[in-house]
Amino acid sequence: MKYRRNNILYIQPNEVKTTSPREVWFDGTTAQAGIDNRCTASISNDTRDFIGKLTPITINLKSYKGEEQVEMMKGTLLWHWKDDEGKLHSFKIPNSYFDPKGSRFLSPQHWVRELKKSNKFDGKTIGYKGDDETIQLMWNSHTTTCKYEKERVANITLHVEQVKFDEQVHKRARILTL
Repeated sequence: MKYRRNNILYIQPNEVKTTSPREVWFDGTTAQAGIDNRCTASISNDTRDFIGKLTPITINLKSYKGEEQVEMMKGTLLWHWKDDEGKLHSFKIPNSYFDPKGSRFLSPQHWVRELKKSNKFDGKTIGYKGDDETIQLMWNSHTTTCKYEKERVANITLHVEQVKFDEQVHKRARILTL
C-alpha cells in the first residue's frame, strides 16, 4: 500500500485579502501605539515601522525626569490603522523618532502637521479632537475613534505586518505534514 504525504498550511489570520486565485495576503500581526497629545513628535521602538533611511540625531528630551540630551534616530514612520468603518489606511509620518528603549506613541498634532504637508491630503480636512473618554483622528471623510483605557491612555491598533503567501513563499506559518 502506497501512502501519500499531504501538507496542510495552518494559519490563524486576523484578516485575509485575496488578490488573485494563486495569491493570498494574511494580516496576522498587530501592535498597540499610545496616542499622546503631549508628545511633540511620533515615536517607535521598532525599525520595521520606518521606511527609508534613519538618520542619527541628538534631541533634548523632556520627561518626568527633567530635560536631557538623548541620541535617537529620525525617519519616516509608515503606520496602518483602520477607520471606524473597518477600512485599512496607511500613513507616512515624516520627522518621527526611533528609540529602541522607548514605546510606540502617535502624537496627533505631529500626525496632523505632517499630513497637511503631504500632497496626498492637500486641501483635505485633517484634525483630531478628544474629551475625557475618547480621542478621534479625522482625515477626509474618515474617522478613527480610540477610547481611553484604565491607565487613561488611548491606544490605536496598528497593522504592522502583512505577510504574502503564494506557491513558493511560506514565511511565518506552520506547515503540518500528515
